[in-house]
Amino acid sequence: ESITAVGQHLIKMIDKKFGSIYGDTDSVMILMNDNYTKEDITKIEEEMNKLIAEELTKYNIMKNTLNIRFEKMFGKVYFYGKKKRYYGIVVLDENFNECNYVLARGLEVRRTDWCPLAVEYESNVLKILLEEGVKKAVEYHNSFINNIREQPNEKFVINKSITKPIDSYKTTPPHIKVATENDYIGSKIGYIVTSYRNDKIQSVSRDIDNARPSYKYYIEKQIKPIYERLLKPLVGIQMKLVV
Repeated sequence: ESITAVGQHLIKMIDKKFGSIYGDTDSVMILMNDNYTKEDITKIEEEMNKLIAEELTKYNIMKNTLNIRFEKMFGKVYFYGKKKRYYGIVVLDENFNECNYVLARGLEVRRTDWCPLAVEYESNVLKILLEEGVKKAVEYHNSFINNIREQPNEKFVINKSITKPIDSYKTTPPHIKVATENDYIGSKIGYIVTSYRNDKIQSVSRDIDNARPSYKYYIEKQIKPIYERLLKPLVGIQMKLVV
């Protein structure tokens, strides 16, 4: 509790001087103008650390070893209403290298539970929302759904690990249905859902090359949840999308 309290105290102090737009227990975001330089960022970093050192010296006779450092810069960032939920386009990394990729916090799908197709869909929706707006993101969504059958099979693969002896599972998860005696604890099984009815997975296959994906499953259970979390709140209830 004391660690959290100290972090929050320092962030509030930094906010008063630098005007932060977001702060967490161990991080703070501030606005920079478009004409920033590496020297500007370094100077701000130094000023923040000086402020921290001066504040902590009041309460601790030991040498201060706590510091704040530049981690990344967003070109655009969108806060999603709840704490620790945001996404943005990173344009500068911690080494001041220029880059261009989407980073999400509190919104991203867990890579172990979702197929590459869902991860790709989420990343593209976020990037389009930031760069081109809601209308273009909706167009991308509709095109994605209409052309999902053209995607290669490897994008539908879901990977799950065996976490205990196969015969000790009380239920039979999809990856255990296709497990063999050669699989052991720690084995990662890649499979494709091939049949889905009545909100339940009926069959899966480890034959990645020849399996026929259940597109209904992937749309309803892999794509739709991401759509409802990212796009639906922005589109509004008046506009219905076919998913």
